[in-house]
Formats: sequence, structure tokens, C-alpha cells
Amino acid sequence: MPLSASQNPYIATVGHPPLKVRWTETYDNLEIWEKHSKQSPGGFIRRNLTQTELMAHEIIVDINKGEVVTIVLYDGDETHPDPNDNLEDPPPKSLLTVFGIVDEYREMISLPDGIAKGGTYIASSIVTSENCFVLMQVGESEPQVLQTSPSTGVELKWFDAPDAQSWVDSGTSHSCECTPLWPGHLYAVTIIAVADDGFWDCKFDAVQTKNRQVDINIERLFVDNDGDANNAGEAQFWVSVKEGGWSLPITVLNLWSIGNDDYSVYDGESIELGWRTTVGPQRIDKTNEIVAVHTNGMEYDGIFGTDDASDQDGGQRLDFPTGSANEEHTEDSVYLVASPIDAAFAFTVLYNWTVTYVDP
Repeated sequence: MPLSASQNPYIATVGHPPLKVRWTETYDNLEIWEKHSKQSPGGFIRRNLTQTELMAHEIIVDINKGEVVTIVLYDGDETHPDPNDNLEDPPPKSLLTVFGIVDEYREMISLPDGIAKGGTYIASSIVTSENCFVLMQVGESEPQVLQTSPSTGVELKWFDAPDAQSWVDSGTSHSCECTPLWPGHLYAVTIIAVADDGFWDCKFDAVQTKNRQVDINIERLFVDNDGDANNAGEAQFWVSVKEGGWSLPITVLNLWSIGNDDYSVYDGESIELGWRTTVGPQRIDKTNEIVAVHTNGMEYDGIFGTDDASDQDGGQRLDFPTGSANEEHTEDSVYLVASPIDAAFAFTVLYNWTVTYVDP
């Protein structure tokens, strides 16, 4: 079956069937460059495409046992650097990495520290008994069996479309981390090693990521403009914490209020609030991935009605980092500005938040 860059990387059994790579778009000046890990000299070499290949949108790529082949595609109408010098800026139209294996297994993988997890990642330090390329994949679906060892019955399991993956070049000590992942979800994990002679090893496990917990502290409110040119304004303020998904209604989890039509405020006044809430710990998906802080208020002008202020964006969304080095995070001083809607009344809310991840 012809491959595309959406199947990246791909594991191919050497010799049967031939490795075919296909592209779908039509380019006036197509360029394809190949790099073979076992060819000398190393580096990318531009392929001389035949008219038959151009018409078929398909090439056959030679791959050896235990070899890694990298194929990049450029539109020749665009200026790009030699991929040997710069493969990232600008990136190619497509990039495909292929591991060449034989149809036999050899035990090579050990996981001295097991498999680590957080809320947004699954990772492992992988040791191989000989030089290997290593691929780690995770997915919520069941991986497919790509190959079964004829002599041992060991299965090589692989995701055609993993939720996340990581792979590293040849060596014996490897570190792989798959991110970003959903907190609180059960993932299947495959770790594949390919040796220089094309023999392979595969480990399989299931790991549930940690649930997300968000702690929010609404510290203080600053009156930027009391809305009254002559003396103190009389105002009421609201702060809420919301939760929801990108395409779904936002649910109000907490709503606090201070003030009324007889509560005096002044320009430059600082009001201590001390409102706190915790969201979770819980499983996260597309229906509750967003947490936002929203504020609005009004200054009462008696018979003249009210002057309103709001953050005007429906809430300030918290930005949750991902990965082992960053996912647990604290923002100490976050300012949420409530701007005037129809007059001069304005204020700012100061809050802080922390995100942590805990086992279900």
C-alpha cells in the first residue's frame, strides 16, 4: 500500500512488498529529497524523478534492513534551503520517516524505571541491549498488529494514527515522551526498537494519565475609575469561574459578588477579596477543557441608570502547559481588566492559579 506523510513514521518490512510513497497534490516543480541512514555519503540527496513517477504521484523507495529513510517533499516554485543545512525553516510540504525491519523478533528492550506519566504525557527511559532506533506511541484505540514473529509468536503492535508519539535515533540509551495527552484517559502504549540488522522488539502496556486539578485564588480588586466625577461611586462587582469546551456553552462553576447600590468606592481603591475555588481533580475532554475567570460590574447613578464594565471577552482563559517539564504550573499575578462599556467606570481584578495532576 502506498504511504503518505500522515503515516509518519512508518515501519516497513524489507523486500515484501516494495515500499511505495505517494503524494496527492500536483506540483509544477516537485522536488523529493531522500536520506538513507546506511548509505554513504550521508545526508539528503535530491531524487531525479521520472515522468512516470510524476504522472503516477508515486515512487518506489529502496530500504535496507535496520535502515531509517527520511523523505521530504518541496514545491520547487518556493525558495527553500538545502535540507542538509536547514530542515525546519521553512518546513517541507511533507516529511516521512520509514524504519526498515525484517520479519523476526529479538529481545532487546528494558525499562529500568518503568513508564512514567503525568496529566498530559507518558514517558519512559528505554535501554536497548544493542544499537536501535526506538519509537514510542500512545493511543486510546487498540493498536494494530503489524507483524507476528514466525518463531516466537511475539506481536509487533503499531498505531497507524497515534494520539502522540516520539522516536529517537540509533543508540542504546533512549528517552521518549509522548505529549500532549488528555488528563484522566486510559492509553495503550507501544515501544518498538529496530536493530541495525532489522530485527525488532516490541513492548506493550496500558497507562492512565492523571486527573487535572486547578486551584484559583481571587486576591484583590483595584478601582481604576469609580465612575463618578464628583465624589465616590456606588458599585457592585462580580467575579466568576467558568468551565467548558471550545464549541460548547460555558458553565459557571463559582460566582462571587461584593457591593450594592450603596457600596462606596473611590478611584485608586484596593479591595481585598480572598475568594478561592478548586476545579477538579477530574478527567478532561473537549467538553470541559477550558477554565476561565470572568468579571463584570456596575456603578449606580440613581435615576441616570448604571455605568457598566466588563472584561468583554467572556472570561480570561487559563493557559495550561503540557509535558513533563511544564505541566504543573503556577501563575502568581494575573490581572483581569474590566473596561468601560458605556461610560468611565473601570476596575481590575488580581488573581493567581495553580494546575496540578493527581492519580484517579
